[in-house]
Amino acid sequence: MLRRFLLAGTTLAAMTLAHAAKQAPGGAEYLHRFFTTVNSVQAQFSQVVLDEALNTIQESAGTLYIERPNKFRWDYDAPFKQEIVADGKQIWVYDSPWVSRAISRGHS
Repeated sequence: MLRRFLLAGTTLAAMTLAHAAKQAPGGAEYLHRFFTTVNSVQAQFSQVVLDEALNTIQESAGTLYIERPNKFRWDYDAPFKQEIVADGKQIWVYDSPWVSRAISRGHS
C-alpha cells in the first residue's frame, strides 16, 4: 500500500516537473525550489482504476494532506469513507464509520 502512495506521489511530481519545464524557462528550477521549501500540501484528488480493456472499474475522490517530514493522510470520500494516515513509522487505515476497523502497519 505504501508503494502505491509513493508511486502516485512520485508520478505526480514527475509529471508536474516535466510540464513546468516545458511551460517557461526556469520553470523546472522554480518547481524544484518549491518542492524543497514547502512544508505541507493539501490537495483534492480523483482516482480512476481501469481494467486491461481501459474500462472503469472504480472511481474514487478525496483529499490528500502531506506534511514534512514523512507524514501523510489520504481521506477518501467516494465511493466510501476511508482514511489512510502515516506518521513516518506506522500506517493506519480507518474504514468507513459503520465498519469499526483500523489496521496499523509498520514501515521503514
